[in-house]
Amino acid sequence: MIKRIFLTLVAISFISVYLFSCSNNQGQSSVDIGRNAADLDIIAAAEENGEAIPEVDLYLTDYLPERDYDGYEFTIIMYEDHISGTSMYTAEEEIGEVLNDAIFVRNTNIEDRFNININAMGVPWGETSNLVRRSVQAGDHSYDLLALHIIDSCVPLFNGGFIYNWLDVPDMNLDKSWYNQSIIDLVEINGYLPYIVSDFNYGSYPFTYGMIFNKDYIQKYGLENPYDLVRSGDWTLDKFTEMVKMFSEDVNGDGVFDENDSYGYVSDFWLYHSNFIYSTGNLCVQKTTDNRLELVLYNERTTSLIERLYDIIYVGNNTFQYDIYGTNPLPINRNRSFIHALWLYDLPMMRSMDANFGIIPYPKWDKQQENYLTSVDARGGVLALPVNSPDIERSGIIVEALSAESRRLVVPAYYDISLSVKDARDEESREMLDILFSGRVYDIGYMYDSGMYWIMGQLLENRSTDFTSVFERNEAQYQRHYDKIAEQYAAVMGHE
Repeated sequence: MIKRIFLTLVAISFISVYLFSCSNNQGQSSVDIGRNAADLDIIAAAEENGEAIPEVDLYLTDYLPERDYDGYEFTIIMYEDHISGTSMYTAEEEIGEVLNDAIFVRNTNIEDRFNININAMGVPWGETSNLVRRSVQAGDHSYDLLALHIIDSCVPLFNGGFIYNWLDVPDMNLDKSWYNQSIIDLVEINGYLPYIVSDFNYGSYPFTYGMIFNKDYIQKYGLENPYDLVRSGDWTLDKFTEMVKMFSEDVNGDGVFDENDSYGYVSDFWLYHSNFIYSTGNLCVQKTTDNRLELVLYNERTTSLIERLYDIIYVGNNTFQYDIYGTNPLPINRNRSFIHALWLYDLPMMRSMDANFGIIPYPKWDKQQENYLTSVDARGGVLALPVNSPDIERSGIIVEALSAESRRLVVPAYYDISLSVKDARDEESREMLDILFSGRVYDIGYMYDSGMYWIMGQLLENRSTDFTSVFERNEAQYQRHYDKIAEQYAAVMGHE
């Protein structure tokens, strides 16, 4: 009991810091604590009676039933590599680091509340689907929850029929703010929802694609402020091209453009380029009204986009590219570059940098495009339940509780403290983060990967723009792949 009271006080202190930071910043954060109708009834009753709004409204509003699971070990299997994995879901102890401690408090609160122990198992690429398949076939009920790398696991587990329908899980409110609605709308077909994203797998925040710009360049060269361009809707591919094309200098005069020179744009060879698919309003595959999966990437906008990116990257020495799996030899603090593409995951590494940078979204296709859009790397992950989960009701209750507690503790710690205060150098970048996170889109073509998503990045890496030939050569193969996915949806729900 003493432990529960202490951790509850810790939880409230996190929220107090979060609310204080909101009240002392320009504007309000878009991070919503997730009130529903029952919350609003509590607030209305308290206000009508002249009473203080109960503190419990802020950190225990999932309205789950009371359960005592008698020390049950709740096992989560998850993809793990050198930059993602168990550390995004569990923490061994409090170490005075805000995000780590928020994860520790969240897990301990849920463990104490339901009398469980959370066991996180990290596994390398290619092993998750094998472990789940063997478990299902053996009927051993080994795993309660799956936290999956999208490219690694979604297709084999889905096609194997190993994934339970989230819509059949009791005691879950998928309309709550701690669930990403974009992916629910995308992945649900014929009443079957195999994958979700919640704030429990908060990797969808750091593995969001964005950009940073060198603020010193704005004053030094008398440039338009990218913040103002974003707000006015003028941050478009044309404007991006115009600005990065202003910078190209062989600084050391050796006639070779490398990391010792100056550029308008810094990116990896292919992955960051591919996010332009989504930022400019495209998708690879679209769900039709009759629940078929239609290839939609091949269009005039995509072919034009590739040609324009080719011009940015290869014409005029304005772009420096590096291997994303290595080290960027031209970080922004060297003050020799204007705009960088990146995962937001990279921001904490910039805490010690002297560079004066700001955060912005990728540019829109044009002014007519309504919103700034971006995507989330596969490491951001999805949640799934194996069909042989030992107790579906228990799994649903624990996932709901962990997701709600993440919304109240982990997301504020990441968003408002670890990111906005420590890493974003100004309140305008905080505003840009709101825009970035609200513009995250998911693509069923990327989730059920056929290889089509990678065409653009591979073409640009190989200095080609011939999207038409590659797509037409593989179109039938891509369509067969997604037809099989659609058939599996129908089979699961008995709609064959």
